[in-house]
Amino acid sequence: MNHRLESDTATLWNHQLLVKKRCEYLGYLVWFPSRYVLQRVSFSTHNYCIRCQRPLLCKASTLKATDIHPSVTEQSQLIPSNKQSTLKQPQLTNPTLESTEERSASIYVAEIALRVVVPYRDGAFILNEESGLSDITCKFLEKPQRVHAFVSALRKTLGDRFTSGTFFLGGDGRYYAKEALIRILYTCLGFGNVALVVAKDGLASIPAASLAIHHYSCEGGILCSVNRKAAGEQQFFGIQYLLGNGGPMRDIFLTRFRNQLDKVTEYRVVGIEPQVDISTIRQYFVDDNRHFVSMIDPLELYVAQLKQWFPFARIRRFLQHHSQFLLVDTLHSIMGRYAYRILVEELGLSPFQILHQEYKEDYGGLHPDPYDEDNYQRMKEQLRKEAHSKDSNRLGVVLDNEGRYAVLVTPQGTILSTQDSLAVFLTCIGQVIPRFSKVFRGVGKTFVHSRAIDRVTDVLDMPLYQSPCGWRYMTNLMDREKVDICMDENGGLGCSWIRERDGLFLVLCWLSLLSWKNENRSYWMDIHQVMEQHWNQYGRDYHICYFYRAKNAHQKQLMISKMQSLWDNMGKGLSWKEMHPHLDNKKYKNWLEDLRVEEYQCYNPFEGLTYSRLGICLYMKDTHRIILRLNVVPTETSENELIDVENVIGLAIYLENSETHRIANIEHNDVEEICQPLWEFVHSSLTDDWLEKDGYVIEKFFL
Repeated sequence: MNHRLESDTATLWNHQLLVKKRCEYLGYLVWFPSRYVLQRVSFSTHNYCIRCQRPLLCKASTLKATDIHPSVTEQSQLIPSNKQSTLKQPQLTNPTLESTEERSASIYVAEIALRVVVPYRDGAFILNEESGLSDITCKFLEKPQRVHAFVSALRKTLGDRFTSGTFFLGGDGRYYAKEALIRILYTCLGFGNVALVVAKDGLASIPAASLAIHHYSCEGGILCSVNRKAAGEQQFFGIQYLLGNGGPMRDIFLTRFRNQLDKVTEYRVVGIEPQVDISTIRQYFVDDNRHFVSMIDPLELYVAQLKQWFPFARIRRFLQHHSQFLLVDTLHSIMGRYAYRILVEELGLSPFQILHQEYKEDYGGLHPDPYDEDNYQRMKEQLRKEAHSKDSNRLGVVLDNEGRYAVLVTPQGTILSTQDSLAVFLTCIGQVIPRFSKVFRGVGKTFVHSRAIDRVTDVLDMPLYQSPCGWRYMTNLMDREKVDICMDENGGLGCSWIRERDGLFLVLCWLSLLSWKNENRSYWMDIHQVMEQHWNQYGRDYHICYFYRAKNAHQKQLMISKMQSLWDNMGKGLSWKEMHPHLDNKKYKNWLEDLRVEEYQCYNPFEGLTYSRLGICLYMKDTHRIILRLNVVPTETSENELIDVENVIGLAIYLENSETHRIANIEHNDVEEICQPLWEFVHSSLTDDWLEKDGYVIEKFFL
């Protein structure tokens, strides 16, 4: 070799020139196959290949091995690259990435110069209900290796599909998310020939991420996000994985992934000079044509898809006449950008109608759960202030931090049930969403939802599929092209073109419905009148869920043992009265006489599987229903075997009161008050040995 480096010892190692001094890796030089090119490189300045006039990014780097990651130690191993570097013009196989603007901004990196294998020991992980890891942020700051271990476990689970696939990277922008995303990026590249599509600034709502995974034919997506959890150093951080269909992990995949997490012993990271900048839309090509990192703006992709589905022109005309109708609270999350881009720039809503629009890493101290009592009361107060304005019949919307959920608050201060909303949409689905004017395949819901949707689909003869709780079951129906709209047990509404729950989809459905009903109408028809008309025709359901989230293993075990006891007694043929002899027979005499108790089971006709012990249903007089269900992190065998205490999250109690004929309470909107007798009956049955006083975190959902 003709080059001599003063006072340095140069070591040629598998087509890479590592610069060593005093047994310390100071940096690296990229070794090119052509000595003719190499001899014309001055390591102090940027140079260009005299053949293709592209920049040669091979100047001497000041990057140290320990700068790649703090955990790089003397025990770390340098892993050679199996391919020689190349600078030829990339020819992308995915045409969606071949825009002129992106090609002009491309940076060509000749070769990943340094790969490091890092030993890892951290014990087992527990996955949350969103198919990912979540914990206090400071624990991730103390052990950032957890982020790398997540990717390493994913690599082991996917096998060769990982190195041959394209992956989407993004997040909800919470505290520490951007730094973690960079770590994930370099870890993915450390495992070889991986193509990455990265959200600009690392920001992407879950629906937009799901759409991007579909659009770019990704193997999956890694998201630094936690659903409806506060952000900050002393709050929560997490990582989750979406499959190639844009939905959460399925049972079998989730079980394998959890097993791999328990076995992670090492991970790989790389060093690249210059560092990848995720704040600018450009492309980085590494090694060969397929090995690239491409920055995109998922928001623009998401907006383009919405404009194809919804009648934006009609909605814009509607909002011009009712400019103060909509009030949106985005809670200082990234959804402020989405709401502004869609509702303000595309539909003409006033910017002042979006509250807490500015994005902040800690959400400005606000809780990102739209069901949070403070968020509800704040929206209720804002609507009350405008009670005497021109557009007093306003709709308040609170969006969560990921864009999955939207809570709708009416001018009366009540929360509009998502199930009621869907039931209304189904009566005129072709007009609400023009895409469904010709073909609408069906509806999917879980067994804990009210029967409002059942009555509409029965009358209109629509296909209705009922599944166990969990959005993964909904995506199964979508993948089989059986349904177009689905609801999950938490009130999230999603469509087949997204494969995820989408709060803005719910809002745009209502705007489409109201704009259609008020088109060419001489008087204004508000939401209350729309719902009143629907209830008089199809009946009304008052539905609420109380969720007891366990704080420790003792509480989890108590829930499991009591639920197992109920299932065992039902198997012996005992009635509810015989199982609970302490009940006040005089007070609940009429209910106990008509009470029917069933163990809920669900049959999957596509795979020939029967899911048993999903919950316990209590039916009274065909108008009252109570459902008890353990909320469980899914495992491959939890449907048919004893439930693992580590996978239990809490106990969910669903209460439903139906009026199917004459609607007596059409003006009564206090769902809690109407369901209060059911609530008293449940607590009288379960008693304190089921639920310890002040021992649980109680969450309330108006589904």
